[in-house]
Amino acid sequence: MKKTETPTQFMTAYLAFLVRGEKWTPEKTPQTEEIQKGHMANIHRLCRYEEACGRRTFWRRRYAFGESLFFRVASLEEARTLTMTDPAIQAGRLALDLHPWLVPEGVLP
Repeated sequence: MKKTETPTQFMTAYLAFLVRGEKWTPEKTPQTEEIQKGHMANIHRLCRYEEACGRRTFWRRRYAFGESLFFRVASLEEARTLTMTDPAIQAGRLALDLHPWLVPEGVLP
């Protein structure tokens, strides 16, 4: 294999895995439905935040055991601040598992 002449540049993105929190229950009550509505409203707010930034700063993916959110922001603390605005996290129904992720430049849109 020929070695590239310029080293690969990396950027840091942040992965937030939303998993069941200590107050998660499978029961649907008016309170849990309200929390879910707030959760979805927060996701839509983050999408609007992404549009306002003028670049792709936020992605959301669902998987079998929860959701993953991807942030391209300046710091881990900024990603944490954005994620902690979620009513489901604040209520303890979801918990946050946040990690920095080094990605080669140009891989993410």
